[in-house]
Amino acid sequence: MKRDAVKTLLDLVIGASFLTAIYSGCNAKSTSNLPTPIPKPTAVVHYEEQKPKLAFDTYIIDAGHGGKDHGATQLIGLDEKDLTLALATSLKAEIQNKSSSKVVLTRSDDSYISPKERAEIANRYAGKNAYFMSLHVNDINTWEKIFSSSAPSGAFVLYADKLDPFFHLGQTPFNRLQKTGRPILEELAKTGFRIQNGNGKKGFRPTGEVRGDDVYILESIDERLLPGIYELGFIGNSAEVNMLQNTEKIAQAIYKGLAKPQ
Repeated sequence: MKRDAVKTLLDLVIGASFLTAIYSGCNAKSTSNLPTPIPKPTAVVHYEEQKPKLAFDTYIIDAGHGGKDHGATQLIGLDEKDLTLALATSLKAEIQNKSSSKVVLTRSDDSYISPKERAEIANRYAGKNAYFMSLHVNDINTWEKIFSSSAPSGAFVLYADKLDPFFHLGQTPFNRLQKTGRPILEELAKTGFRIQNGNGKKGFRPTGEVRGDDVYILESIDERLLPGIYELGFIGNSAEVNMLQNTEKIAQAIYKGLAKPQ
């Protein structure tokens, strides 16, 4: 009787172990067939590229002439006012696309802006780390008679007499204008422009006895803006006009000059 009881107990133990083994195998098999959990996506952080900082926070770009004031004209009907507006627009895009500086245009279309209005626009930024540059193209019948007896060509910066070192001591506005303007002239020379020489200051000319709306603008603008008129070649010089019509290339050259350390 005892032997039968022991046998029955052993059978129960063996059976339970067998069932446990089968269950464990099935459970392991079913678990291995489960799909792999999809990991949660991690957040992607986008960093905005830091644009380089130029010497000035704001650049006031004056497209010379406009509207009823055609400026210098060419026989084929090309007007200075159209060239300067195209150049100013391209330069604005170049500065804003490549730097953190702000650009202000005195005009953005073919409208007439008086010299007084141009000066008023510029003077709003006096003392705010701003720079004023007026873009022009020379007329053979005027500047050639004043400065050159040879074939008219070349670029230079016209500046107000009040910036001249004669009127200042130490670090003069003219010195600062040269630091800003000379690299621009150097880059323009790389595109094919000849840089004119005047009064021993290569590429820079004082207003002197010259009079007119352009000079009025220079004399009326706060000297802290280092006002200068950039005369970019002669409209009667076909080679220079061809270069000027590639406004993107000229704008890139001017920007490279502005971006150089000062």
